[in-house]
Amino acid sequence: MYRIKSIDLFVREITPPRMDFAIGKGKSLFPEWMRLNVEARLMLESRDGRTAFGCSADWPSFGWLDKRPDVDPKQKLRELLQLIIESRTCFLANSEFESPFDCWWNAQEQFYKCDKAKSAVPLCVSFALALIERALIDAVCRLEGNSFFEMLKQSRLGFRPDWIHAELGKFEFASCLPTKPLAEIEIRHTVGLTDPLTNQDLDPSERLDDGLPQTLEDYVKNDGIASFKIKVSGDAAADRLRLQKIWDVIQDSAGSVTLDGNEAFDDAEKLLDYLAMLESLPGLIEKIQFIEQPMNRADTHNENLRPAICEAAKQKPLIIDEADGYIHAFAEAIEIGYLGVSHKNCKGIFKSLANFALCKFRNGNTGTNSLFLSAEDLTSMPLAALQQDFAVVSAMGLANAERNGHHFFYGLKHLTEREKESARAHYPELYRCADHELFLNIRNGRVDVSNLQQPGLGIVEEPDWTSMQPLESWLASFEN
Repeated sequence: MYRIKSIDLFVREITPPRMDFAIGKGKSLFPEWMRLNVEARLMLESRDGRTAFGCSADWPSFGWLDKRPDVDPKQKLRELLQLIIESRTCFLANSEFESPFDCWWNAQEQFYKCDKAKSAVPLCVSFALALIERALIDAVCRLEGNSFFEMLKQSRLGFRPDWIHAELGKFEFASCLPTKPLAEIEIRHTVGLTDPLTNQDLDPSERLDDGLPQTLEDYVKNDGIASFKIKVSGDAAADRLRLQKIWDVIQDSAGSVTLDGNEAFDDAEKLLDYLAMLESLPGLIEKIQFIEQPMNRADTHNENLRPAICEAAKQKPLIIDEADGYIHAFAEAIEIGYLGVSHKNCKGIFKSLANFALCKFRNGNTGTNSLFLSAEDLTSMPLAALQQDFAVVSAMGLANAERNGHHFFYGLKHLTEREKESARAHYPELYRCADHELFLNIRNGRVDVSNLQQPGLGIVEEPDWTSMQPLESWLASFEN
């Protein structure tokens, strides 16, 4: 038996980004007034009186979570932060529990019944639940003195995938995990719609000269990147030209490529035409592994689009991302013709684990590997957000992950000196020191995540809470 003693929410104001970024048809991800991480601290007590902290953090990416065109961006942020506060209330209402999965299950059922969640964008609801879920899992793992992988492998999180996907009733979840967590993860570098591709593309006035790569050409040369995720706009003519330019840069190094539509297609026939266009790009077309979220989320589960989606999937597998806003979204998408789903901690760990189990179960029954999870997350920043996602990815054996927060921000500059010292001490392989700062240590396109296999969910020491502001007080000043 466990008991949640408290859950505190904080805002960490972060340093300005190195550069802006555009996804799909959207605008910059980094307006000046929205440079913050939301962080959670959960205090847990066991039946015998032992206590432990749990933590989590995430960038409140309202622009990706909530794409309603008629709602003011600041209002989107307010609603998201209020959902997080409401999520905390639901976890505290289920403060005594036998397993973290039980606590999460009861909290999310209660949350979906509240008025704020009923009227909210589903993906925002998932995000709000997931922030507290991670802190909960972190605390339980730490209290039991085991890593996340060990707790999963030993079936000590109380995880019941059949509660999410009923067909998994007799499936032995631990058997689908790797024998040990991955020690290395290959970085998949995201190429945004406006990212400079070569040094010639970069206007001298925009050159940062901060010692870090800035163009795609730089990343290939300096970090040995061989895996790429390319944002596409859905405009076949414009994208063909840009894709060819990208291929000219990466063709000698590319091991794999994925495309991300970010809901760019509002017509399935346009998607089929787009796939036909890709055939005119020899070399690149063979490297493309899948296409992520091509259709807008509202049409993803549209039964009428099944023939076109199935036809498209014969050419390249399609996966859902923005449409994965509730626990049954992936299972329903499979019936439409989608073959994969993104894993992101910000959408929920237990949901991803259940989707992972569903893939393993159905693939085992069919003797194929057609269904899959892909690790995706654009702006996970060190320490908690980045490391906790790495811990989950490595536990599921997902060897390739989109990780691009280091592209936008200058290393660990947003952290306090105490937190940086913790990073140096506990994760010496994950970060490197240069110019009196710490940076993600990418070598030959990979990062070493072996140091994350310690008690907890990828985090050893508590964040420096004194450097943050309580969420409620930050929100009050923001609203004024």
